Amino acid sequence: MTTTETGVFRVLLEIDIGDTPPSDFFAAWDRMAATAGRAPGILAQSLNAHTRETGRYFVVSEWDTPEDFRAFSAGEAHEELAKALKALGRTVSMTGMRQVRTSPPADPEERP
Repeated sequence: MTTTETGVFRVLLEIDIGDTPPSDFFAAWDRMAATAGRAPGILAQSLNAHTRETGRYFVVSEWDTPEDFRAFSAGEAHEELAKALKALGRTVSMTGMRQVRTSPPADPEERP
């Protein structure tokens, strides 16, 4: 098996929406995702639901560099949309991380 070093910068944002209707939160996230999707350096983004805690979500975004993420998050468009998201839930945590290695799955013939 081989591993590959990469330079992807990933942000993990955990949000608890409490009693907010999920449809309201999803609409706000869709607006933020559309704006982020046009930002220089964005590679991917996803919204994920906690499997055991209703109302808890994780936003994962991948960027070329931390500077790309910082430039996006400092922009006016992000600021307005972030306010809308914050009104619907509270951020539990935000973590920035650099991907240092990936490992591809084994070939199907090598799997048990």
